[in-house]
Amino acid sequence: MSTPPSLVEQFRQARRVSVPILAINTPDPASTIETLVNSTRPKATPADSSDATPTSVESPFPILKWDLTHGLIGLNQTGKELHAQYVDTNDQQMTCDPVETLRILERIPGRAIVFFQGAHRVLNHDGVVQGVWNLRDVYKSSGATLVMLGVNITIPADLTHDVLTLTEPLPTSGTLQQIYLAQHEAAQIPAPTDDETERALDALQGLATFSAEQVIALAMRPTGVEIPQLWARKKHLIDSTPGLRIWNGTQTFDDIGGLVGIKACARRIIRSKRRPRAVVFLDELEKILAGAGADGPSQSDLSRQMLGTLLSYMEDHQAGGLLLTGIQGTSKSMFAKAMGAEASVPTIQFNMNEVKGSLVGETERQLRQALDIISAVSQDQALFVATSNSIASLPPELIRRFTYGTWFFDLPTAPEKALIWTLYRRKYELTIDDPLPEDRNWTGAEIFRCAKLSWEFSIPLKEAAQYIIPMATSAKETVKKQREQAQQAYLSASTGSVYRIESDVPKTGPRQFAA
Repeated sequence: MSTPPSLVEQFRQARRVSVPILAINTPDPASTIETLVNSTRPKATPADSSDATPTSVESPFPILKWDLTHGLIGLNQTGKELHAQYVDTNDQQMTCDPVETLRILERIPGRAIVFFQGAHRVLNHDGVVQGVWNLRDVYKSSGATLVMLGVNITIPADLTHDVLTLTEPLPTSGTLQQIYLAQHEAAQIPAPTDDETERALDALQGLATFSAEQVIALAMRPTGVEIPQLWARKKHLIDSTPGLRIWNGTQTFDDIGGLVGIKACARRIIRSKRRPRAVVFLDELEKILAGAGADGPSQSDLSRQMLGTLLSYMEDHQAGGLLLTGIQGTSKSMFAKAMGAEASVPTIQFNMNEVKGSLVGETERQLRQALDIISAVSQDQALFVATSNSIASLPPELIRRFTYGTWFFDLPTAPEKALIWTLYRRKYELTIDDPLPEDRNWTGAEIFRCAKLSWEFSIPLKEAAQYIIPMATSAKETVKKQREQAQQAYLSASTGSVYRIESDVPKTGPRQFAA
């Protein structure tokens, strides 16, 4: 498989063929500008004497930069001279207005390069859109380039066919390793071991170059780098992204009773050739994408857009997934959250409703930003684990993306309940001689509530059970429909085989007790 061209290679090619307008999605615009400016410099030539160091050479092209606070400024000497020709000192403040700046840029001659920073914040302004469009033919003729920089830039419909969009990826593991080792050398502390470096890179993955440098410096101690500090910064990065939160729980599969079938499958996934580097948890998927499969206009238009983006991402990135459905309170969410800890990777809670915005294009921009963070943190090896209490409302094309199967969580069997009781007796320090209540048709969540109430109220389990009404009793028809839908269509979380009502529904015989 051929290696895709780097951003610098794409930028040079665009300049060679006089592409007038570029949009570059980048997490670190300052670093991107520096990289692209350096790419335009001729190779340094040595001085006359053989022992002299090479002389620094500036880019031969005028280079300017615009942002909302500084306005238009020159970055190199020829850029400053060009700026002085078209912007009077007294008019500098005026160039903070992007529309006025774009008018000035129409008159700039030659093969100038203009970096337009924070483009994603101003491209919703009609005057800016028109100003950018006005540059297209002018810059195509002169060979100049407008480079718009931002985070997940949404190109307005008027400019869709006039702007070439590129993406600056977050630094690779190799780049982060170079930064990490260079920081040790600069601090004059011993080089880290291979194991320490690997753990540090896991924590740094997903950070931009500048952020990585700063975080390493802050975590540096005379004896080395404190890895937990790196993870704290990574957690902050994820938590500050709309729709994403790190799950801080430490429960593993050992803290969940039963579910032998799906646990076995999950452990195979963890040990597989594409072992996940992060678990992405989507809770109650049918509510997140409500209306995505419906016809006609409404808020479902937005849901369909989000669904399409998610489908494309999972397909393009070959992201596997587990889809969990079944009776409420049967540990679907607990299992999903525990999978990250079981695999020793972060679990990212993804609430897609939180990326919805009120401005045109804002939802798509924030959704793509969240997916970019997931890609970077997981090194493109994310495992999606979703729960749904109404799988019939999910589009078939989405269900197919969960390539590790759709799993049905039924009421726990008697042996599974015995394990669950043992776990909660231990957690709440309940005495073994306190007899169990009648737990026929109880879910794991109901066993948890009973044990918790017994501990909180300091009462026997049988007395606490008076406050429990089993889901299988209060929603009998719902449970029946769910089982009928799962019949020979889904996998059983308890056995790992195809779900069959006659063999997988727990028998309501005499109560069995934990050992």
